[in-house]
Amino acid sequence: MEEGTGGFRRRGAASDKDWTKGSILGNLWGLSWPMMVTQSITTLGPTIDMIWVGKLGAASMAGVGVSGMVVMLVSSVRTGLQTGTRAILARSIGAGEKEVANHVAKQP
Repeated sequence: MEEGTGGFRRRGAASDKDWTKGSILGNLWGLSWPMMVTQSITTLGPTIDMIWVGKLGAASMAGVGVSGMVVMLVSSVRTGLQTGTRAILARSIGAGEKEVANHVAKQP
């Protein structure tokens, strides 16, 4: 392990892993589980809201339903931007251009 900044020790960088080697299913799981957890939590939120607000009446449920659609719309836009960023990163890393990949990854 290397000594990182601020006295923290860091393990091997995940960016150094070659995702084209090893088990396909293992690599797929390693890349996809964070997205699956995030999407599950995002979907679960409005569902729980509907259960709780369902006791208050139809107007309250309608409000939660509309806000849930707005959340899903924003989530779809975010997912599209993340997918585009991943594509640029993958192309940069595949071409061996680590400087470009680092630049893309640092964007807000």
